[in-house]
Formats: sequence, C-alpha cells, structure tokens
Amino acid sequence: MLSRGTVYANLNMKRANAASAVRVNEDVLASVVRVASMLAGKIDAVAPSVDGLLAIKGVIEIVEPESDEAEDKAAMAAGSGSL
Repeated sequence: MLSRGTVYANLNMKRANAASAVRVNEDVLASVVRVASMLAGKIDAVAPSVDGLLAIKGVIEIVEPESDEAEDKAAMAAGSGSL
C-alpha cells in the first residue's frame, strides 16, 4: 500500500527458446564504406578493418524472432496476475 510519493517500475521480458539473429544492415555499411573511400585521399590514415566497420552503430542489427498469436496470449495470461 502506498500513501504518497512516486513509484517507478520496469518490466523486462525474455522469450524462452527464442534465438535472435544477427543481420548486417547493408545500406548503412555501404554508406560507411563510401565515406571511408572519399576520405582515403584526404587524410593520412589506415583503411578501416572489417571489425572496425562492424563496430559502427547501426551496421550490425539484432533481429528478434517474431512472436506468434499463441505466444502473445500466453504472455498476456502470465502477466495478468496481480502484484
């Protein structure tokens, strides 16, 4: 029971047996490589490495598998309990 103040709550859910996939965002990678190529003649630097390119935000994406209706209903039923 609360009488005054503020309550913050976070809920983190993780699907069991759900394997995420890693995907390369080809558009972002192509843009980064294009910019690196343009800068190659203008600055004195080594060419970017593959691991360096993949470390750039947005190049690698983690894709969560899509849920199905049965999973959604089960999650809703499990979350409907009272605190």
